[in-house]
Amino acid sequence: RAVAAPLAPASPRRADQAAVDAAARALRSRAPTMIAMARANLRAEPVALANRIAAATGATVTAETFNARFTRGRGRFPIQRTPYPIDDALAHFARSRHVVVVGAQDPIGFFEYPGRPGRLRPESAELIVLAKPEEDGIDALTRLADRIGAPEIAPPSPPARPMPAKGAITS
Repeated sequence: RAVAAPLAPASPRRADQAAVDAAARALRSRAPTMIAMARANLRAEPVALANRIAAATGATVTAETFNARFTRGRGRFPIQRTPYPIDDALAHFARSRHVVVVGAQDPIGFFEYPGRPGRLRPESAELIVLAKPEEDGIDALTRLADRIGAPEIAPPSPPARPMPAKGAITS
């Protein structure tokens, strides 16, 4: 018996150029725009690209509430999560006129509460799917950043480490 060689993982599909163009139009409008990210798009490179786009356009970058993995820490770009409580989540998206999703779904609440909408984005907010979960979010974000001319930005400087306390231990 021979053991077959492992198959190479399939490359993700490329996101549609029309999606990149739609996201660029929304971001250029300067209307309040939320970039909602999830899954593998929460690693260092896509988060840096999203922050680069946000810095150039005034957009806000957010992540789905629950994700398997985030790349965070000193010298990384911060990303805020969508709040879990429904009222806080609705307030989080309230000003948005466009919601650009990257590997994420249309933002919805965790339950349909009586008197509360299930969809977190306002009804008037346009949903733009930049990259579906099975598509290459890094490529889509790179093309979007290039399309809008977003300049490179440095990650935030880590704060100075606190100095250890000196002197005798007291109560």
